[in-house]
Parts: sequence; structure tokens; C-alpha cells
Amino acid sequence: MEMEGGRGGVTNISDKSGTTSYGVQDTLRYGYSSARDEISPAHPLEHVLASHAVREEALRMQILRDAQGSGVPLRMQMERSIVSRVQRLPPLQSSMIALETLTGMNTRLAPEDIFNPPSEALVTVNTHSAMQRKLNMN
Repeated sequence: MEMEGGRGGVTNISDKSGTTSYGVQDTLRYGYSSARDEISPAHPLEHVLASHAVREEALRMQILRDAQGSGVPLRMQMERSIVSRVQRLPPLQSSMIALETLTGMNTRLAPEDIFNPPSEALVTVNTHSAMQRKLNMN
């Protein structure tokens, strides 16, 4: 739990999930809640489709390991971990174009790319509190 003190004592008590002690979303600090976050999968195939990319990647790594040795998959994992760490400041959306290029996601076109892309969402966040949250300073 985090506590922020003011002149008259404790003004806000909230945990890292963004809900206050009363069970209400702390909208000013953590933004609007989404109904998509609160619903469970609607169809049994959603879980299979979500885990398909992970299984496909594991199969590609196994094929590379069998064909070219264990060094190639290790190098690819190292490159991915390096480029995934490069990001913008917290209020700005990171495009992760280098990671998309390494994984081949830049050649695929999905409905999320056209309809309501998250990179174009209007987000107004206090830069200082977002950076403090990222560095676990609060």
C-alpha cells in the first residue's frame, strides 16, 4: 500500500493495482479502468489463440536449434532482450519497432493495427508520477 500525506493527514491510500481502500479505481493517478480488463475470455478458443504465438515461437527456436546449433536461438533471445529494454518515458507510447522487426511482427497486419490502435489513444499522465511509479519510488 502507498500512503500520501497532506496537511490534514492521510489523503490517499491506494495499492499498486490502482484501487483505493474503498475498492474504487483511483482514476486521477492510474487512469481510466477498462471493461476489457475486467471480463473473462468469452470463448474457449481465446486461450488457445493467445498461446499460439508462444507455441509457434518455441517451435521456431527448436527448429533453429536442430538445424544450426544452440548458438543461434541464444543470440536471437539476447537481441530481443536488448531491444525490448529500450523505451520512451512512461507517458509516451513506445513503438518497439526494433523488437517488431526482430520477431517479424512488422510484416503482419492485424485488426488492432487499423481499428483503435493503442498508440493513438489519448492518455494524459503526470510525467513525474509515472516515472516514480516505473522506478518504484512511491
